[in-house]
Amino acid sequence: MSQLSCIVLTHPQVAQYLEANLGTEYSASEHWTSSLRGRSGYGPYRQRSNECCTFTLANQKGSFSKLLAQLGYNYAASWMGYITYHIQVIASERELHSTFTLHPHLVKKVSNECVNSFTYEARV
Repeated sequence: MSQLSCIVLTHPQVAQYLEANLGTEYSASEHWTSSLRGRSGYGPYRQRSNECCTFTLANQKGSFSKLLAQLGYNYAASWMGYITYHIQVIASERELHSTFTLHPHLVKKVSNECVNSFTYEARV
C-alpha cells in the first residue's frame, strides 16, 4: 500500500473520531484543513495563512483539552482558555508507540507557527 493511500484512509478515521468526541465544537467542513478532504466528499479547502496541518481546532469550549486530559495527558486539563490546536496526521507502518521521523518541511511549519507560543510534547 502506498503512503498516499494510507494517508487517505487515515484522515477520514481521525475526522470521524473528532466528530464523535467533540460534538458541536468540531465540524469537518470547517476544521478538516487538508486538501485531501475532497476525497471524502467535502468541498475543496483553501488553506488560510494560520493553518498548517491536517486539522485545525479552535478550543473555544475546552472540548479538545478535556478530551486530551481524559486520554491521560493531564497537562491539557489546565488548557481551557482559547487555544488553537494544529493536528498533523501522518501514516506510519510501525507500531503505535514507535519512534518516527518528521520530514524537515513539517518541522519548519511547526516552528514558523509556534514562534510566540509554548510548545508541549504530547503523546496521545
